[in-house]
Amino acid sequence: MDRTAIRIVALLIGAAGIIVTVTKVTVPGTDLSFWDENLFITKQGIIESVHAWVFSLLALIGVFIELGSEIFDWPKEKRQKSTRFYFGTVVVIVAALVVVVTLFTTSANWLARQCWQPQIVAKMQEAYKDARFIVEHDGWRPKDIDNTATLSNPDRYRNANLESAKETLLRAETLLELPPDITDLPQRIARLDRYFGR
Repeated sequence: MDRTAIRIVALLIGAAGIIVTVTKVTVPGTDLSFWDENLFITKQGIIESVHAWVFSLLALIGVFIELGSEIFDWPKEKRQKSTRFYFGTVVVIVAALVVVVTLFTTSANWLARQCWQPQIVAKMQEAYKDARFIVEHDGWRPKDIDNTATLSNPDRYRNANLESAKETLLRAETLLELPPDITDLPQRIARLDRYFGR
């Protein structure tokens, strides 16, 4: 491999790292409005931060390859191959980088999840406990269980509580990237208990 090929490799590795670093991560739900903090934005911020670090490392690898080649004057040979060879080198390196970027992305997503999941669970803990209580008590909040007879329209109140609980469960499931394949509320609670505990 001559100096030109090394430079092509270094340039493509660095470019791949930079391009992915500046590419925004899309997390569904960042455009929603909540009374409290939008946890989808929190999640997106953590994922983007981890991606920036991981892919900056990839870009630095490209820079270090080029620097090492220049500092150690290796390889000694300058451009020796045909244009077709270098074009083929670009195609092969780009194909290899697609695989490398996919692996880096998978690793970055796993690493980011280790960061954002505990934060999301901690911030949603109280809302989840309220939702679980409502589901387990047929739509009633703790303060209302003994006062159902004094409510002017208990069914309407109960249904509103259940709708609120469903929204909380849906938000938790979406944030934790759980598939929406369960409709039974107690089963949804059981699945989320693995993250939130009882």
